Amino acid sequence: MDRGKELADWEVRQWAEIQEMVKKAKVAQTQAELAPTGQTPVKRERRAQERRAVDTTVTIFLIKAA
Repeated sequence: MDRGKELADWEVRQWAEIQEMVKKAKVAQTQAELAPTGQTPVKRERRAQERRAVDTTVTIFLIKAA
């Protein structure tokens, strides 16, 4: 395959990807516009540190002292 054909094929693929991204963006915008507005807004994370999962399992040893 010559270089010109490779370039033309690449351009066609790039254009198809751009068109697909535009299509997805339009669908997302439409979905956002149709979303119910009565929902509480999502709050932005304001913490300086990231959240970590905490393991809260515990083992209790009962000792009979009498």
